Amino acid sequence: MAYDTETSGLIPKIDRSSGLPFPSINDYPFILQLSFVVYDVNKKCIVQKYNEYIRIADDVVIPPKASEINGITKQICNLRGIPIERALADFHEAYMSVDRVVAHNIAFDRKMIEIEVLRNMHLLRRIPTITMMFNDTFNDVNNIETVCTMNRGKDICNLYITNEKGGRWKKSPKLSELHFRLFDYVPMDLHDALVDTMACMRCYLKLTLGIDMPLENV
Repeated sequence: MAYDTETSGLIPKIDRSSGLPFPSINDYPFILQLSFVVYDVNKKCIVQKYNEYIRIADDVVIPPKASEINGITKQICNLRGIPIERALADFHEAYMSVDRVVAHNIAFDRKMIEIEVLRNMHLLRRIPTITMMFNDTFNDVNNIETVCTMNRGKDICNLYITNEKGGRWKKSPKLSELHFRLFDYVPMDLHDALVDTMACMRCYLKLTLGIDMPLENV
């Protein structure tokens, strides 16, 4: 399973030495779109494709900069969105059905799922294992592996950046950079969660299994 989230912003950085109060749960961004794709490697086909916008509360603000990046507005969320607890339940069901969970920069998307589970735990008590997603021991017991295509693709892309002092280091590739390195083009409409999910799945299959998912699926 590959997945992606589009959100209302970035996760705040915490400086524990600053003496400032830690952010509350509602200071963290909100998921605006959640997509995932389940791929059967034996049948070499997609068996589930999921793409939902998320309804958000009236007091949640989507900064203009976020909308510029992902194209999601409050109106889209209100008109087309579903409750976040339903999307999380659907994600959990898919998570428990697979043996591998993939994302590009999985640290961010994992954190966003965890934030929304914590924020909405009062609506998710009927699913006790939902808080265990991404827990290493839980994953080991259930034979679930998590994979980050950003980390897997770092040496493949072999891209370097240099700072103003002349320091040089290998950078983590954007999804667009990894897809271009593997397939010689960048998919249209990246920063749509479903497009990103499909591109991520395609990169993962190529990197790890040598499978070239049909171009029309991306």
